[in-house]
Amino acid sequence: MQALLSKDIELKVDQLGYLGPIDLTQYFIQSISLLKSKLSPDGSAGVQVHIVLKRRILSDVLTTILPTILIIIVSFSTTFYNVMSTTCFFHV
Repeated sequence: MQALLSKDIELKVDQLGYLGPIDLTQYFIQSISLLKSKLSPDGSAGVQVHIVLKRRILSDVLTTILPTILIIIVSFSTTFYNVMSTTCFFHV
């Protein structure tokens, strides 16, 4: 079956392409390359796909680092409040 497939199918790498989105949730695709290559010692042909992904740093900063810094600033600033000046007194 393997010999039959390699004789009947010709790979045309130049006509292949990636049609999906470039912007993903946590990553974006920087580059894609498709190469025709030999997959096994018997000479059967295949396609190698190289995808280079880059991570979105701004997403990590906005979801973890910024909220953590804000919580630390608020908790530290509460040490300077006077308890008596922040309470409300209502007379009925």
